[in-house]
This record gives sequence, structure tokens and C-alpha cells, in this order.
Amino acid sequence: IIPTATALPEGNHADIQLIPDFPLDRLLPPVPDLRDRASPEYKAFFEHLTTDIGERGVQQPIQAYREGDLARVNDGWTRCLGSRMAGKATILTLLH
Repeated sequence: IIPTATALPEGNHADIQLIPDFPLDRLLPPVPDLRDRASPEYKAFFEHLTTDIGERGVQQPIQAYREGDLARVNDGWTRCLGSRMAGKATILTLLH
């Protein structure tokens, strides 16, 4: 169920895969989520990020690790939320 991965450059990457189109609906939020998403500053940032993702897509891959058939995000949850708000179905992901 995990999409096809793109090969990473040679080196010590163990089991890390770069997946250009990981489905957003297969991602779980980080535990715990330490970001304060209620502040006015965050809301302004998030609105700008969502617009940018809608126009250019995600430029920096999120990082997640396998949890059964799903993956738990450990870096990039805000990019996931912004991608969803921008109407995207997938996201660039480094899967550990």
C-alpha cells in the first residue's frame, strides 16, 4: 500500500525512501504535537504556507516512519495540514 519510492543518492541511508507522492490520508500526526496552532502568528503563517503549497507544492519533504500500513509524521505536520487545505492528495515524503 506504500507508494513506489525514488532511489536516494548512495550513502548510508539504511531503509529511508524518498516517496514523491505519499497519500496524505495515510499519515498520522506526530505524538505529541508540540506546536501551538492557536496563536495569531501561527494562523497567519499557516495561511501563507497553504497558499504557497497550492501554488508551488511542497518543496521540502516531510519525514515519517512506518506504523503498519500507515506512517507517523515526525517532521512536517504543518506541511501536511497545509497540503490538505490546498486540496492536495499526496505529499513528498522521506519514509524511515
